[in-house]
Amino acid sequence: MEKIGDYIKRFRKARGLSQIELGEKLGVTQQVITNWERNLREPNIDTLLKIAGIFEITLEQLVGKKSGEVEEQTSRALQKRFELIKKLPPEKQKAFVTFVDALKV
Repeated sequence: MEKIGDYIKRFRKARGLSQIELGEKLGVTQQVITNWERNLREPNIDTLLKIAGIFEITLEQLVGKKSGEVEEQTSRALQKRFELIKKLPPEKQKAFVTFVDALKV
């Protein structure tokens, strides 16, 4: 199974960047990039967001989620909750709908 460092290396090479160039863009040394790409260390979430921005990809893509996978997982989770709501008595369903309607932005 691939790890974050494997994806960083793949996207870096696809962008034609050296480890030094990526490090300069992030304000870190080549050794830091090497450690990430060897999966010896992992960047923090803020750095992951910066890396995704440099590569012009989403955070999900950077951590190896396939296109649509996140949406599919969310859809499945919502579907499970809809099934639970259907099992509620009518008065509780109505209360739930009222609550959700109040959340509209």
